[in-house]
Order: sequence, then C-alpha cells, then structure tokens
Amino acid sequence: MVMSERDRLLMFLFEGNDRELVNMKFFRGLRDLVSEDEFCAQIHSALMQKRMGKAVVADDFVDGVTKIDAEEFVASL
Repeated sequence: MVMSERDRLLMFLFEGNDRELVNMKFFRGLRDLVSEDEFCAQIHSALMQKRMGKAVVADDFVDGVTKIDAEEFVASL
C-alpha cells in the first residue's frame, strides 16, 4: 500500500524519541489553493532538511515589521 503524504508526515512527527518542538511558519505562496498532500509534502521536506542539517534556520526576522503581542492584537479587534 502506498503511504499518503499526510501519513508520511504523521509518522515523521510522532514516531521515535528524538523529536523536539519547533515553531515553523508556512506561507502558501502565490497559489490560492494548495492540496493537503502538497502541504504535507512541503512540511515533511522542510523537517527532513532541518533534521539533516541542510536547512537554513532563521530565528530572527529583520524585515522592518514591528512585533506585536497576539493577545493585545486580538483585544483590539
């Protein structure tokens, strides 16, 4: 049986003891519609690159955008 992209991702995320919690941001790009399989495949690919040390990990986004507190933002709505 062929494993779906979703199943591959779930196996990658939840099997094994060497997992760590990471905060990742994903952007849909220029397309309005992205399938579940495409999304899961991209997440799996990004996590594999990180695990293999081939990903460029950025924890500081200096792009001129001011950081805001999410609670304050929601309260202002």
